[in-house]
Amino acid sequence: GKIKGAGTFDGSDDYIEFGNIQLFNLTNTSSFSAWIYINGNITKNDIISNYNSLGNTAQYQLEDASDGKVQFYVDGAEYKGWLSPVGTIQNNQWYHIVATNDGTLSNGGVVLYVNAVTQSSSYDSSGTPDIPVSGYGNTAIGRAGSYNGFYFNGSIDEVAIWNRSLNSTEILNLYNKQRNRFQFSVRNCSTSDCSGASVLVFGIFSCIV
Repeated sequence: GKIKGAGTFDGSDDYIEFGNIQLFNLTNTSSFSAWIYINGNITKNDIISNYNSLGNTAQYQLEDASDGKVQFYVDGAEYKGWLSPVGTIQNNQWYHIVATNDGTLSNGGVVLYVNAVTQSSSYDSSGTPDIPVSGYGNTAIGRAGSYNGFYFNGSIDEVAIWNRSLNSTEILNLYNKQRNRFQFSVRNCSTSDCSGASVLVFGIFSCIV
């Protein structure tokens, strides 16, 4: 994203949609990251997701919940979800959110990070979801994919999707590299800040590579 140029969303009808770009199968490794700033009361806000128009199938859904949780869901006839503790995030503050996926979709298979700190996530599952790989919904930032709902109220920047699971050192380096843009103090960190990653979508508000 652009320095001091995050995307802003009003919580009612603002979103950025990228069409049907099913980039990978979640049974392979992947990672998702973004900086978020929530305005007003925290509700269920989708950060980035791929969701069908009926709102009943999500290839992936990275979002915050009304109780201040960060959560990552995959949802079909059955669902699986990974949720951070209540009150993890508050309104009117910038947070760096990361979800890493080892491809197993098991308890512990997805790890959530907030400001580079691993969260003690709970696991919510009704069974193994039938996750489509392609052809059913669009990827969007600021709402639930093709579904008309779960609109984000606030700002989102530096959205990225990788086709591998980042490790904790890479996530810390990424956080340290980017947080000066959000008026944090910065400490020195390694130059190996995810430079070898294969990035599928990066810098949503400035480019797609």
